[in-house]
Amino acid sequence: MTAIANRKSENIFKRLVALGVYRVCKNGNVYKNGSQVGYVTNGGYVATAVKIRGCTYHILLHRLVYLTHVGPIRKGLVINHKDGNKSNNSIVNLEAVSESENSKHALRIGLRTHASISGCKNYRSNLTVLDVRKIRKLYDSGVLTNKTELGRLFGVSKTSIREIVLRKSYTNI
Repeated sequence: MTAIANRKSENIFKRLVALGVYRVCKNGNVYKNGSQVGYVTNGGYVATAVKIRGCTYHILLHRLVYLTHVGPIRKGLVINHKDGNKSNNSIVNLEAVSESENSKHALRIGLRTHASISGCKNYRSNLTVLDVRKIRKLYDSGVLTNKTELGRLFGVSKTSIREIVLRKSYTNI
């Protein structure tokens, strides 16, 4: 499973909470069998995972806290940390907002310097500045022009390679 949070995962975790497998506190702590759970994602959020019949399901703890203590998250809304601290999952620190409102909030409190963080500075980026330069050099010099092969070599999709070599992404490099 690639997505860290989706409706199926949320439904599974809601059932596990209802069955008492997980205990979700209003202060944002989550426990399983008496032990606190959670790991920090690359994006700085706290998440947990459970394996059921060979499938691993993930959920961001702020979403689980909101689901448990407030209710379903309406489609098109995200859960915002009012204080900007991604590890403060206390229910009083969480609110459901649109993605646009969430972005504006991040700009307003200084979590983002501009509306769009792209390229290597984006926490989801799998590539470094050096990787992007190598990709362009290999492609532009004709050493390796097969985008699928370049993608395999650098662990990204053929589409990502195309955007890089056409300079539509990582434009600052």
